Amino acid sequence: MPNDPSQSFARASQILPDATTWLWPGWLPKGKITLFEGDPGLGKSFVTLDLCARLTTGRPMPDGSPSPQSCTVGGADVLPSPLGGEGPGVRGTTPPANVLVINGEDKAHDIIVPRLKALDADLDRVYVYSPKDLLNRFSLPSKLDLLKAIIADINPALVVIDPITYFLDACVCVSSDHSIRQTLGPLDHLADSVQSAFILVRHLTKSIRQDAIYRGAGSVGFIAACRTAWLIARNPRPRLRARCESPIPPYIAPQVSPDSARHGSLTPPHKVSADVILAQQKNNHAPIQASMALELGANLDQTPIIHWSGPSTWTSTQLLARGTKLLAADRAAELLEEFLYPAPRTATDIWDWAKQQHLGHTAVEGAKKKLEIRTMLIYNGTKKHWWWLLPHHSPPDADTDPDSLEPWLKPLREMYPSPTPLDDDA
Repeated sequence: MPNDPSQSFARASQILPDATTWLWPGWLPKGKITLFEGDPGLGKSFVTLDLCARLTTGRPMPDGSPSPQSCTVGGADVLPSPLGGEGPGVRGTTPPANVLVINGEDKAHDIIVPRLKALDADLDRVYVYSPKDLLNRFSLPSKLDLLKAIIADINPALVVIDPITYFLDACVCVSSDHSIRQTLGPLDHLADSVQSAFILVRHLTKSIRQDAIYRGAGSVGFIAACRTAWLIARNPRPRLRARCESPIPPYIAPQVSPDSARHGSLTPPHKVSADVILAQQKNNHAPIQASMALELGANLDQTPIIHWSGPSTWTSTQLLARGTKLLAADRAAELLEEFLYPAPRTATDIWDWAKQQHLGHTAVEGAKKKLEIRTMLIYNGTKKHWWWLLPHHSPPDADTDPDSLEPWLKPLREMYPSPTPLDDDA
């Protein structure tokens, strides 16, 4: 082996493997960088503040998993099962943690702090950086030592940099893979050394690509350098609620104090400003997690709210493929699911509808397979129909088949049963 102290080589057998430790199991690893992407106005910053509020009060994460500290993946450890959510005004039972929010677009006094109050965060545990002097603001990588000092002082479990491109030195070329890796490499090393989770927020470009991993502004090096990546995008069919066996409870507690209710109750009525899906684009430490649906909006008093609705089947690539030309079967699947979702329908009704939608037989059959639709022959009155049912449908009521000979054949079968090999010969 080279005898050069500037180089570090070791046999793999001498390296002890470590299990991944999570702030949000399966979503947000400690000591790693997570990229969070989406178009403006869809709630990226609001979601990060919701996570901050949960961490500072010890409340469960959006899927019900505990917050925050000692969830691991690897060895004999497994992801904890959902425990059920808690709402605003209710402190959790796990240790609260400090968080650091570095935001270059939202002002602390009129957006960040009011949102944190609405989410019932422990404001004493939230440290907010808002640049006042644009010429001497915090930027990377030149002022990484300043970030190190701040982290050493407050020991945050989560650091949010929103958006990351705002806090890059002028010399950093955001379209250069090499330049981005040289910038994020030291930041990743810092995250690992302090075991804080980092979320870097990035906007999407206007271009339309099939693969969501290439839609972020700047170099693909951003997402390549991060160990996990999230995408937030509009729900393509907001009228269809997430379907699951045990839906996640709404983000509301059964016991909410009057003061906290003013700052985040999701009790109706409330106005929904965005119906979105949070999906994973990349996960180097666990399987890709199920996407989650959520609503962003405001109460009648204009208090901002967030409502986590439950799991969703949309993937990141599907969410960003809405503007591209879909295959006929994909388009048919979207339309057919929306048409069929409320209740089962007969094949005749579906074919009449398909002709109105200019869908051919092949496209509809492809959609049927894609949606795992099952068919049943059911008698209703004097007619029989083939019914199409989605997985969550129950069969419609059926009558006795009027054309069936069974009522006359059954007594004859009982009188003259079929012979068996055990019958004695006459």
